[in-house]
Amino acid sequence: NIIDNENKGLIFIKNLKNKTVSNSLIMLTCQNLLTKECLELNEGKDLAVKKIFDKIYLIALSESLRDKAQYLEYPTEKYILEKIHSGIGGELLKISLEAPLAIEENIKLKEYSNGIFEIGMALQALDDFFDIEEDEESGKINLLKSALLYSEKGEEVVREEYLKKVSENAYNGFKILEDNEFPINKKEAKKVLKKLFELRGLKEYVSILD
Repeated sequence: NIIDNENKGLIFIKNLKNKTVSNSLIMLTCQNLLTKECLELNEGKDLAVKKIFDKIYLIALSESLRDKAQYLEYPTEKYILEKIHSGIGGELLKISLEAPLAIEENIKLKEYSNGIFEIGMALQALDDFFDIEEDEESGKINLLKSALLYSEKGEEVVREEYLKKVSENAYNGFKILEDNEFPINKKEAKKVLKKLFELRGLKEYVSILD
């Protein structure tokens, strides 16, 4: 059963154990919902639909590049950030603004999009920190794994530097939003990031955010 909880904006599938099938069905459901929403626009609907599905294709392509089996050598951090995280992190989060940007040339919206992209990249890097063992077991490329492989520093130093960079990138994204009159400041952004760290089991690293 596909359950669309419109009040909470959640879609999930019951009674399916195969995650690939489940995720594919959810994607098709979301695609249908996005198309319906875009077609209700008075103008710019064709461009909005095209831009959204271009982004969905990019996100899917980026996700496909996570398969470690297709690489002779483990990808560098630069490659992962530019080819993988930009799609499954940055573009995934900012897809919410594709339709408005297709309809209106709005500088503030473009800046919001840039800020959201930075936050999405930071959150994906945080996911890689937390999921490093799971990604290794499932044969997926992981940013932290790459950082550890190609660094001559100790593991704990690499991990701390990695999280510090994650927090700096996230703060930069929130700062872009704040500079363009979005109602958030660094203090509030810090609360959000601290909660994310705690939820991810990284409470011992929260001091990096100070």
